[in-house]
Amino acid sequence: MKIEHIKIKGITSHKESHCNLENYTIFVGENNTGKSNIITALRWFFGDIKLEKEQVTNGYHEEPSIEIKFRLDDESKIKENFDKKYIDDNCVTIRAYCNFESEDKPQSPKLQLVKDKEEPKELKKNIVL
Repeated sequence: MKIEHIKIKGITSHKESHCNLENYTIFVGENNTGKSNIITALRWFFGDIKLEKEQVTNGYHEEPSIEIKFRLDDESKIKENFDKKYIDDNCVTIRAYCNFESEDKPQSPKLQLVKDKEEPKELKKNIVL
């Protein structure tokens, strides 16, 4: 399984950013352009860190989130963990989000499967990617 696409909304300097990833992807740019903030969003998605309210983009009024589109290997057994209607062209998209309106303390992400024209489906925390 590999990451194919990421979309970050409302996290640090990324009000809304999209990025396609290849086998090897390098982030290049001037200082203070958001390269490290992509890594912060990924670390939060994978549960390595908690997101703090101060890391939400100034003026962003929706739930901060990151969506990751994973390409599944043909032999991957992880497909068994997902409802088949959320798998499209051997890919699955998972959204991590949180809501600081109900709680101000640092938060771990809540995860859900997403697909166009389908209701998001909450995921259990114990799914290993």
